[in-house]
Amino acid sequence: MTVTRVDNYKTLSSMQASFRIESAINTNMSTKSDERSGIQICFLIDGTGSMRPHIDNVRTSIKAIVSQVHIEYPQFPAGKIQVGSVTYNDHGVAPITFDFTNQLQEFENHLAAIQCLKNKDMAEDVESGLKAALEMKWTMKNKIVFHIADSSSHGTFYTGKNDMCIYHAWADDTS
Repeated sequence: MTVTRVDNYKTLSSMQASFRIESAINTNMSTKSDERSGIQICFLIDGTGSMRPHIDNVRTSIKAIVSQVHIEYPQFPAGKIQVGSVTYNDHGVAPITFDFTNQLQEFENHLAAIQCLKNKDMAEDVESGLKAALEMKWTMKNKIVFHIADSSSHGTFYTGKNDMCIYHAWADDTS
């Protein structure tokens, strides 16, 4: 599984997104053709109030990434490219999961409905978002996560765990 954290969401262009996808897929690409051949991309999105001014740019960038994947990887038919998302908020607010689909209009409708909620502090509940992403129906061999955020996790104060331990344990899951 490839995890890409996008900190500079304000300037993420389709060209940058294309480079990041190419790096992730070409490094780990499974070329064996079977029922699990394909790509699943999860967008892990910070849905807190601080993202409100930027959420339209995030939506545009996500659409560009999905479009670019379909153009650059024709070896995977449309049904074998699936997208989904998890939008997390502050501690105590359950993340919203949109499980994988190959229905792009349905996914874009979901993106359009994402609302950034006010939060009490700058730190985010990234851990609940990561857990929700792990619980999605991962079935393809090629798995990519784009983490789009503007602030760090709550860390040890709320979870008792170091933020980097959470990322590494999650990224090491190769199932």
